[in-house]
Amino acid sequence: MMKINSLFKAVCLFSVILALNVQAQSAPKGCAAKKASLESQIAYAKKHGNTQEITGLQTALSENAHCTDEGLRADREAKIREKQEKVSKQQTKLNEAQATDNKKKIAKNLRKLQDAQLELKKAQDELNQ
Repeated sequence: MMKINSLFKAVCLFSVILALNVQAQSAPKGCAAKKASLESQIAYAKKHGNTQEITGLQTALSENAHCTDEGLRADREAKIREKQEKVSKQQTKLNEAQATDNKKKIAKNLRKLQDAQLELKKAQDELNQ
């Protein structure tokens, strides 16, 4: 009885892992994900009657027809480099503020650094979509 129970648990665990793997593989990536996102945003904008947003999203969707996964990846990598540079600059400004011991300036630059780090994280997350 113990072996059957253990075997059943193993089969269930394997099934869950297999289902998660299939789900992850079927999720669109790159340009397909971008297209799906734009279509979803258009549907939402239509539902809420936001005509200006619809126009902009439809333009973006038509431009997405020229999208290549390689080009999209290159754009996202460039955005990451830009955000890394911004983080570096903000870190330098924070270091300079800390040298002056000006508490307001330190707090301000710390917030800016945290914002820049958040932007970098978002850009890095986009790379994997």
